[in-house]
Amino acid sequence: MNYYYHFLFYLITLAVENLFYNLSTMQNLIIEASNTSPHIIFDKQNNKFKIEGKSVVEESNQFFEPVIKWLENYCLSPNLVTHFEFNMDYFNISSSKNILAILYKLNDLKKSGNEVKITWYYGDDEMYEFGEDFAFLVKIPFHFMEDSNKKNTVSVFANNDYKSK
Repeated sequence: MNYYYHFLFYLITLAVENLFYNLSTMQNLIIEASNTSPHIIFDKQNNKFKIEGKSVVEESNQFFEPVIKWLENYCLSPNLVTHFEFNMDYFNISSSKNILAILYKLNDLKKSGNEVKITWYYGDDEMYEFGEDFAFLVKIPFHFMEDSNKKNTVSVFANNDYKSK
């Protein structure tokens, strides 16, 4: 019987060591932009977390699922300071729900005592207001930065349409 407990203890120790090893050596998540999806870089080692471009994917839950799962794993062993950048041109409503889900994960991270910084780049008043709305919902201070390269370039619509100005 004593061997059983030693073996069980050994298996638990291996599992815990493996978990901490995996958390400390997380693979980067990099998704290249497409015509409908944003460019995403999640790099724990270099503390670079960025979502940029447009997001009008039809199946946004499916697209963002691995992003949110990666973030959930990151929250188990985060950096001392997490600095997130959002530099969105525009997004549809279903993408905004997933952006909000990401922000809720960051809010949970902040509530657990970690420092979270968010920079929200905007090119027009609408994108600025979206950032304000998100900041209000998650109670994380946003640093707003105007991106002059995007000034007056696109409008956001509820459906997947957009129009250049």
